Amino acid sequence: MSVAVTPQGRAALTQLDAEARAVQEEILFPLTQAERAQLSAMLHRVFDHLRDGGAEH
Repeated sequence: MSVAVTPQGRAALTQLDAEARAVQEEILFPLTQAERAQLSAMLHRVFDHLRDGGAEH
């Protein structure tokens, strides 16, 4: 089985990516780059924990 993205799909993805980046910038505006990196690292840890079954420590 092969799946391919159409040119229209690529265009839609490009537009949605730009919109998502704009919303992200607006939401994270008050944070410094260091704070954004720290937030990202913490959210990745939470995601990893949940992905692994969310077992309590």
